[in-house]
Amino acid sequence: MKLNKNVSKGILTVFLIILLFYICLDSYYYLDNLYPSISTFKTNPEIYDGIKIEKVGRMKDIRNNTFTLRVGMNEVMVKADYSGIEPVKKGVVIVNGVYNKEGHIDMTNIHYSHYHDIKYLISLVGLIIVAIYFVREWRLTKRGFMSNA
Repeated sequence: MKLNKNVSKGILTVFLIILLFYICLDSYYYLDNLYPSISTFKTNPEIYDGIKIEKVGRMKDIRNNTFTLRVGMNEVMVKADYSGIEPVKKGVVIVNGVYNKEGHIDMTNIHYSHYHDIKYLISLVGLIIVAIYFVREWRLTKRGFMSNA
């Protein structure tokens, strides 16, 4: 028995929708256990002891070999094995480390990204330049974009 083309496309579409739903549901329930967020870690740090992480955030309260890492709206203490931690100039840090059951991160590596926020300014300038050239070459009509030439 041969299936109609529309029926086979419909079955394939339903299968893909079910597969997409399963992947989303699976990541919703199990991804947080593999890669817990700072807020999840802070609620019960004993569960996540020893999990390797990589977090991007802003530094504050830098002392000898510790600092507070702000990730989104959450903050966590980061402890390093060395005391050569330097402040970041208008940017972020990428911290590799391990969650500790005492409620802090034991840092293994750090990457400084100085002047990280300047890329937004450069992107804005580029967007304005592209918009100016676009408006000079094209105009919007009821039927779409028409050339000004």
